[in-house]
Amino acid sequence: MTRKNSTVLSPNSIASSYLVPPAAPTAAQHDVFCHSQTLDVEAWHEKIHSTWGRYTPVVSDPKSFVAKIRAQDVYGFSAMHLLPNASRVERTQRDARLDGVDHYYALFSVAGSVKVTQNDRAVELAAGQVLLVDSARPVTYMADGENQAPGTAATNIDRNDYRQCFVLQLPRQSLVSHLGFEPQYGRSVHWNTRAGRGLFKLVSDAVDDDGPMSESAAGYMRLAIYDLIGAIFSPPDSMAFFRSEKLFSRVCDVVRERFEDPDVTPDDVAAEAGISRRYLQKLFAMRDLTYTDFVNSVRLDHVARLLKRRALLGTTQPISAIAYSCGFGNYANFARQFQKRFGHSPGVHARSRGDDPQGNRVHVSREAARSRLPSELR
Repeated sequence: MTRKNSTVLSPNSIASSYLVPPAAPTAAQHDVFCHSQTLDVEAWHEKIHSTWGRYTPVVSDPKSFVAKIRAQDVYGFSAMHLLPNASRVERTQRDARLDGVDHYYALFSVAGSVKVTQNDRAVELAAGQVLLVDSARPVTYMADGENQAPGTAATNIDRNDYRQCFVLQLPRQSLVSHLGFEPQYGRSVHWNTRAGRGLFKLVSDAVDDDGPMSESAAGYMRLAIYDLIGAIFSPPDSMAFFRSEKLFSRVCDVVRERFEDPDVTPDDVAAEAGISRRYLQKLFAMRDLTYTDFVNSVRLDHVARLLKRRALLGTTQPISAIAYSCGFGNYANFARQFQKRFGHSPGVHARSRGDDPQGNRVHVSREAARSRLPSELR
């Protein structure tokens, strides 16, 4: 629940006249309103719970609630356009515990305004602004009363009385592994920067352009999004923090060099990095991580790359052998972690050779597949 004394922060807008027109929505946004199916409360739950988690609209009369949702793929990230008419939507600690959904998502306010409260901090988010939200923690959304009118029936929604958001799902482990730290809000975090404006522009262009893109190109675009978020959350330039980041980077490098050894321990990594085990644990705890989580994340990423290489080349190397070569000592444990991380089994990942982003089969010869690999993997 939202505390009444939550601090309300002034918005850090990344809007500008060429990014977010103040009145006219884009063609893609208009299309969502006109052509998306109208949902009642039950349909809302069915639509979003499996992918996004449990979010409950708070309304005096459930029959008055209406919403429109349209899913979209953005560079391989799950995303959706969202138009609810509830004055309040909340996700509780119990919701997060029950569904186990654990990702970040960038929330873009397209039309109307909303107050977002998380970690006892409230942000007024107006049209053209963006915010990073942690799905593993409780969050409350409250609509601006001037822009949000209650619905009257499940089939009636006035486009003049709605707020529209666009949300982009960012897998936690992939983001943290790429950044080397857990994004944390503080006084140094500002969205009204070149990085923030670049993120809004990059995602806005993807929303309006549904043209085909190769998987390799989409992969680079995903990394660009991660890099822009890293720039937004870059730590302050203080000597103490710089030393901490430098040491943590050294620890990460040691892990990346030794992850293939199943017997490597935190003591081994700490000794090679020139720090104590206790300080190593502190470095990870400062970023809401653990050593075990990080080393397993590195191992899983490498397994995924090797499985992709295996699929492209059409080889028959056992998946278990790949897992063991990447430092996993127990296949069952590896399979469970892989399923949790990527949402499917290692076997499914290994059979994904030649699939395009839309899921259609594309048949290529082994020679052609080999030519697509970087030179060091051929």
